[in-house]
Amino acid sequence: MNRAAAAAARGPETPAATPGGPPHPGAAPPRTADEALAALLAFAEPYRDDPRVAGRIAEAHDLQAGLAARRGETERAAALYEQAVREHDAAGVPWYAVHARAELAGLAARRGDRETAERAVRGALEHSAAYGRPAGQASLHLQLADVLCNTGREAEGAEHLLEAAHWADEAGDSDGMGAWARHHLGGALLRLGRPAEAATVLEDALADIDAERHGEGPVVQTRWWLGDALRRLGEHEQAAEQYVRAAETAAGWDGDGARDHAVLATLAAQALSAAEIDVQAERAYERAGALWRELGDVPALIRTLRARAWLAVRPDRAGPAAARELMAQAERELTAALAATPPAEPAAAGAHTPAEATRPGADGTDAGPPPPDTAAGSAGGVAARAAVSSRSACAISSRAAAGPARSGRTASQARARSVRISAGTSPSSRHSAPARS
Repeated sequence: MNRAAAAAARGPETPAATPGGPPHPGAAPPRTADEALAALLAFAEPYRDDPRVAGRIAEAHDLQAGLAARRGETERAAALYEQAVREHDAAGVPWYAVHARAELAGLAARRGDRETAERAVRGALEHSAAYGRPAGQASLHLQLADVLCNTGREAEGAEHLLEAAHWADEAGDSDGMGAWARHHLGGALLRLGRPAEAATVLEDALADIDAERHGEGPVVQTRWWLGDALRRLGEHEQAAEQYVRAAETAAGWDGDGARDHAVLATLAAQALSAAEIDVQAERAYERAGALWRELGDVPALIRTLRARAWLAVRPDRAGPAAARELMAQAERELTAALAATPPAEPAAAGAHTPAEATRPGADGTDAGPPPPDTAAGSAGGVAARAAVSSRSACAISSRAAAGPARSGRTASQARARSVRISAGTSPSSRHSAPARS
């Protein structure tokens, strides 16, 4: 514990002080940590020119910021963290401001101030490079990756996610922060148009991510991204397996999560159709249609009916008569929806209108063979369930645990494992931060 922390912890044993002098014998002792820190600052202020005292003052402001943050006083906490950073820098010990910079970055990110968040976390990485522990380095790289990915800089964000995974491995936390970094790295690689690398990384992440410790959202999102990556690689049957397993996890969700469930069921049907596993594809489309009906999404329901009609005219399937009946059913659903829609009522922004059932939509259910690529793979219900770590102030979480066994490979066994998270040379030596006098 540093001296400022000790002063705060002593509480009632520390009497009030006059600036630069000893405490008054009869003065009432501080009753709270805030009062103790205020007394310490009042006592230390006249000696601010001494670098050693200046460092203690900076520590006291860091502690005050933490207390303010716990009370929800984010503006005051951010100002105090910034003050602590300036004072540590002025005292010539910027490496002691790493904690304040990291906390400031988290507060700024939550307030939407990405510029301050980026500046703070880059400073923390710069000054912790020589003295930081592997776990701390992993957390800082995760924070910076979060800022970068949320400002459209996926390529640089992926580099820091790779670094985060490496440092988590160095810290012995491969199934914690390492798994979370791999999860996000896979999504970033997919968005960068690198599906083979994304699939490899996401398969690795699935070995360590499970619903009990990470939450259902990250598990579903990882399988969703993996399904999208496999589908882009033409491995439709394996993609369908991931979509089905993700849909099974999402089956109990409500709200936006219920829509995720329906979208995943539709994606599974599309992948099975592309793999020409027609019997299972028909069943999957039927199940997806039932889910869309429960949600009241008539256009999506109609698309599943039309997709089933496409399947019916494939060789050795039900034939044109069955296809016509499915199209007629789709027409009846559309007619009923149009009849129930008040003519003067404008559609809500972003909402489906019945007429949209006549063209393929985002769920791609009416594309016919082959279905379109729907690799976006991220819906509101999934994002809402992403776990937020107590270690990181950013949206990227570091909670993890041992997960289910790695899924088997078929065609993907032949794919080169082009990304090795643990690759790279770690620093040959670690140094401790200089001790304070």
